[in-house]
Amino acid sequence: MVTRKGRLIVTMEQDLLKEVANISTGYAATALSTLLQRQVAMNVPEIALHEMEDLPRLSGYHHEVCATVHAPIAGDVEGTMFFLTSMDTAVRLVNMVLPNVVNDLDVQAYPLASSAFQEIGNIVIGSYVTAIGSLTSLTLYPLVTELTIDIGSAVLAEATYQLVEVDQFFLMETAMRVKNEEEGMEGFLLFIPNERAVSVLKRALERDRP
Repeated sequence: MVTRKGRLIVTMEQDLLKEVANISTGYAATALSTLLQRQVAMNVPEIALHEMEDLPRLSGYHHEVCATVHAPIAGDVEGTMFFLTSMDTAVRLVNMVLPNVVNDLDVQAYPLASSAFQEIGNIVIGSYVTAIGSLTSLTLYPLVTELTIDIGSAVLAEATYQLVEVDQFFLMETAMRVKNEEEGMEGFLLFIPNERAVSVLKRALERDRP
């Protein structure tokens, strides 16, 4: 396994995890598209092995305040997931679901807006996790989600508490964009499976192949 910091892994594990990420992100994008009644495009997922010390810097918003829905993942596959957007995108997503419910970037000042954005995150994360279960015949589920408004690096730093026993970790990252908008609307979906989860996913996928 390649362990150089930030380098994409050219191994079977990378290929298998990318297969999982491609299918799962497709489910998540479809769910978001259905909710918003707009087309949602996704980038090809990136799978990389990182050093633990790099985690706070990996968000696209590491120097920017962002809206994040975070969910621990439990079951046969454990890890943590994040759905992150800029504050501007968060407001626009909320207003697509509940028109004119929020008029500025302070989403947390509007309880209804906070609940709406958290539900958007729930749907995206839940769809991603459901797809993994369908693909692998494994049981996994998100625990109670949490909405955080903070600098991206601070949000991801909290995840280190769940990964303190490892020096390196896989990051499965995908950018999702709402199409046909005059200004870009982008969110990032991050999945960090724990060390055991990677082996479990690999065995499950290989088991179903001839």
